[in-house]
Amino acid sequence: MEEQVDIPDLGEGVESATVVGILVNVGDDVEADQGLIEMETEKAVAEMPSPKAGTVKAIHVREGQDLEIGTPVVTLETPGEGAKKVKAAETKRADAKKPAPEKKKEEKPPPQKQVGPVEAETPRAESGRSVRQDVPAAPYVRRLARELGVDLRQVSGGGADGWITESDVKAAARRGAAGAEGGDRDAYGPVRRERMAKIRKTIAEKMHESHTRVARVTNLDDADVTDLEAFRAEHKHDDEGVHLTLLSFVVRAVVRALKAHPLVNASLDMDAGQIVYKDYVNVGIAVDSDRGLVVPVLRDADRLSIVEIAESIDRLAAEIRSNDFDISLLRGGTFTITNLGSIGGQYATPVVNTPESAILLTGRAGPRPVVRDGRVVVRTILPLSLSYDHRLIDGAAAARFLNDAVASLEDPGRLLLR
Repeated sequence: MEEQVDIPDLGEGVESATVVGILVNVGDDVEADQGLIEMETEKAVAEMPSPKAGTVKAIHVREGQDLEIGTPVVTLETPGEGAKKVKAAETKRADAKKPAPEKKKEEKPPPQKQVGPVEAETPRAESGRSVRQDVPAAPYVRRLARELGVDLRQVSGGGADGWITESDVKAAARRGAAGAEGGDRDAYGPVRRERMAKIRKTIAEKMHESHTRVARVTNLDDADVTDLEAFRAEHKHDDEGVHLTLLSFVVRAVVRALKAHPLVNASLDMDAGQIVYKDYVNVGIAVDSDRGLVVPVLRDADRLSIVEIAESIDRLAAEIRSNDFDISLLRGGTFTITNLGSIGGQYATPVVNTPESAILLTGRAGPRPVVRDGRVVVRTILPLSLSYDHRLIDGAAAARFLNDAVASLEDPGRLLLR
């Protein structure tokens, strides 16, 4: 019997997926839970497994296609229970009419249809997941090829049995293999085009929304964190296994300032003509992942100690970078912190993460000459950039908020108070 396999429910808040790889061909015999396609959502790239064993009769999707929940993916021919019973009964009646054979011949199972060299079984990734038979490469290698714009059909595999490895893809990218044959060109020379990842589309749409809706202004300031860094160095081993980063203290300082300045924690409802004050503090922490900048939310940050904040940041970052997280993890933020200093740089004009009204960017903390009591001394300075929606927050209100955050960072004792 034939059975249609559709895109299943992808989880809360995920309504569509993009096909980034087709893992089977028409005529393939598949097992239950074997991957049919590789699809990308806003949160991850994952395989869609077959619900049962059968033979692929038709494929209804193509690479790059956007699919909604319920869209047909493949049609499988599966053995039905009714068909099995009918066939068994017919076989029994036929056998009863036949004379007993002198010698029972050993029945051989019918040969299974194979694609590619007859000696090769269906290729499998090291993780046990299926891969496309026309491209001998594991899913993570194909994902890397897409990101680098490498056409795997033009790459010779250097791995066992001709499998394409990560090193092969990187070498092809260096040689410019993607544009070597039939490459695209503009008026000035060769160009390389690649499909925009779904998460990058989501980021682009969010940035466009912020740019067109928010009257953004950015205030710049510095915090002298010399004493804080000494305090952190002294206590960083007090809690075994917890990494007390400077960001943990920044979150704590921001939370204190948000409680004192609730307007910065609020949002605008222009349709209703209202200011929506949030009586909770959920801080978004921007995480630089291999699929783009993702902002998981640290919920009820005002109820957490510095150690709990540090633990939560590590956990959130690990979940995001694993590419396996619930989309609800990215929702409900009231204020965002993004840390440029871990990469490099001092000041920038971060984009407000709508519907929030403000975002703080921290630059790289380091030694700088400053004047204290009429003398030039070297202190550890943390650059800060606060962008805010000027429709709601005036410059004076933003400055007072930033002053309070700086004061807490410069006096570590304040950060230990509720």
